[in-house]
Amino acid sequence: MHDGVVLNPFDIAAAQVLRAVHNLKVLDVHLFAGEDAEALELVAPQRSPLVGVPLRDARFPKGSLATLVVREGEILIPHGGDSLQAGDRVVVFCRRGSMGALERLMDPDARR
Repeated sequence: MHDGVVLNPFDIAAAQVLRAVHNLKVLDVHLFAGEDAEALELVAPQRSPLVGVPLRDARFPKGSLATLVVREGEILIPHGGDSLQAGDRVVVFCRRGSMGALERLMDPDARR
């Protein structure tokens, strides 16, 4: 523990492995609740079918929720009527196992 921060080497390694194994366009991964939940940070590419669509209509996988958007350095707490823009960084909390579905939703043309 340093300055009130507890680092778990297992969580750090697990996040790196998840990114590598899935060849993800995910910027960061954090595991919660004994690895049953994940927080993913993704980038919305221009070709994403989510760009310009209100979040309430985005059809995120069951058990997932877009909780934060970083747009041009500004932090936004999104609501259902908000839409993603190309280049937005999006933090999504989800149940374990939803990572692939989220990536396909964000960028169906991404190389797998």
